[in-house]
This record gives sequence, C-alpha cells and structure tokens, in this order.
Amino acid sequence: MKQYRFLLFAFAVCALTLQLNAGNGYSTLRLQKIAAEISIIRFDTLSVGAHEFNWGGRQLHVRVNEWHEVDHIGLKLFHRQNSAGQQPIALDFMERYLLELMLDGGGEQTVARLEKDKVFIETGELSDFLSLSDTDDFALSCLASKSYRMSWKKSGMVFLSVVFPIDYQLLSGCNTIELENNYLRDIQRYAPDQSRRGVRLPSSIDTNAVPYSVEEGGTYLNNTIRHDLYYVKDSAGWSLLCRSDKPYWSAYNILLSPVSVGEFSLSVIFDKYGYETDTFSMPMNEWISYCEEDGGTPYFGVKTKDSSCIAGVVLVPYEDRGFCHMMKVEIPLDAIEKGRGKVTGRLFVFVPLHNLYEGFFDSQFILRKENYEYE
Repeated sequence: MKQYRFLLFAFAVCALTLQLNAGNGYSTLRLQKIAAEISIIRFDTLSVGAHEFNWGGRQLHVRVNEWHEVDHIGLKLFHRQNSAGQQPIALDFMERYLLELMLDGGGEQTVARLEKDKVFIETGELSDFLSLSDTDDFALSCLASKSYRMSWKKSGMVFLSVVFPIDYQLLSGCNTIELENNYLRDIQRYAPDQSRRGVRLPSSIDTNAVPYSVEEGGTYLNNTIRHDLYYVKDSAGWSLLCRSDKPYWSAYNILLSPVSVGEFSLSVIFDKYGYETDTFSMPMNEWISYCEEDGGTPYFGVKTKDSSCIAGVVLVPYEDRGFCHMMKVEIPLDAIEKGRGKVTGRLFVFVPLHNLYEGFFDSQFILRKENYEYE
C-alpha cells in the first residue's frame, strides 16, 4: 500500500511538473492564470492571430502565436496599426497589467502591487485608466534606458501618464525560472526564416580595401565588443571570410553572421537559476538568426588567443526589454582552418542590463580592434 501511495504521489508530481513546463495552450503561466479567472471562453482553442472580446463592458485583446499558444491577454488600449514604431513589449505589458489590476479588485491590494512593481502614476488617477480606449492619443518614451513613460492626451493636454521600469520579469510576467524554461522551449522549436539564408553583402564596398572589406555594425559598451563582418573578394565575387590566416576576422564572421560560414555547430552549457545547468546544440548561424529574429543584435569581444583556440564573449542586448544574453565561447583554430567544427559556449540568459558594466568588460578584453584590424 505504501508503495502504491508513493507511485501515486510520484505520478502527481510528474503531472504537476509537466503542467508547469508545458505550453498547455498558453505561452506563460500568468496568461493561463488570467484566462482561468476571466473564463469567457476557452482562449486556448482560438485560431492563430488577434482576437477581441467584450468582458465587463471592456474590450479584451487576445493574441495567439504560430504555436497555437495564447501569448497575450489584456485590455484593448491601443490600435496596433496606429502604434507602428512603438515597443510592442511595453504595449502588451500595459494592456495585461491593467487587466490584472482589475482582477485584483482595487483597494489596498492594488496600491501595494503598484508600489512593489515600481509602477508610478505621474499624472491622473488609477480610475482614469478605465476611461481609456484605443482611439485615445498616446505617446511612449524611454527614460535613460531604465524606464518607460506612457502618456495619454485629450484636447492636447496630458491627462494621464504612468512610468514603469524596463524590467523583463515585470514586462513578461515571468520569473527567472520560467523565463529560462521558455527560452529552452523556444530555441528547441525554432525554425529559421529561409528568406534570410542568402549572403548579405556589405551595402557599400571600399574598393581601396580590395581584396578585403569590413562591414562595421557598431559597438556595445566599449570599442572592444563589436558587430563587424569581414568579406573577401575572389574571382567569384565577395563572400564572408573564413581562413586560418585571418583567425580574428573568421571568428567574428562565425559568431555574428546569420549566414552560414562553413559548417559550424554550437554546443551550449545553459546556466540556470539555482546553479542548475542544461544543454542544447544547434547550427551556429541558426542561434544567431534566432537572436536577430527575436530583436537582438549580437556583439563579440575577443578575450584570449592561444595555440589552440580563440576565446571571447558574445553579448546580445535587448534594450527595449532591459536584458542581455551573454555567452562565453571558444572556437578551435583547427576548426577555422578546416571551415567546419564545433563552437562551445556557456550561456547566461536574461541578464539585467544594469548588471553589465562598461569598465568590467573593458578590463576583461586584452585585444582591441586596432591590434588585429589588418591581421
């Protein structure tokens, strides 16, 4: 009997674990909870795309992604066609957050939540949100890359404005553990956009630099962490370079180009909260494609080079969401020589941007661009 009860308990734990980690028709647990509280319809049965519903005299905005998961539920505050150029993560947050405040029921609980989340109403009152509609004139601005300010006008005057931090746990409604699990879920089911597979040649070729040309994509934190791609011209035209006599240039191309440079795979140790780890592998260029399609731009900085490999760090900042993915990488020199091989990495995801310090990274990189620009 004890063994039977233990088996039942183990089965229940496994079922709960699957429930917490599986999609269950929702991209996050918070959305699943919101849907259960509203209970208008089964949101997880909706077709892919955007939907609107009436709930308590308010319009709800519900969106289903390509995986048939509900990835947004909130009050309809914005006309998305008129919101081009605005940060979608901020719009989604405000719609979802106000719906959650309504579900909280108001009162001291709502006030305490606003204080805890550091959401401040600068102009107007909380009750003014109930009068908003998607036809109101609104503006979104970023305050020193640390906060968003959202404001609404009537007759040319701001009658309501709110400031909230660019904190991805707040914006997404997920804690660290769920964010990490969702990252692994998304990376494992990722299929790259085939239209991006062709070689992207530099927008302008420096004829004086023949047979080499560099496409400078900017820097991050300091001039040692760069997004540069290097090209070589031969009888067939321009192509991304991967040669043993240009190891640094080759490393940049392998780690930063979504176009395949040779045949390189990426083998990752995935650091997780609580000193846990996981692993995954994929083509190197597909990881880069995933980052770019998700809205990030990768940058690479060289730390060391010895007789066997080049080591460094790839940073992928997401300024609009307040975090950065950071991966320590090593590329064997013999892999560069062969044009194929395995890049090994240790990945830390959703690192808050305020945890990245320019001085720290500047002191860690011993090679600066001018040391190998003309290697």
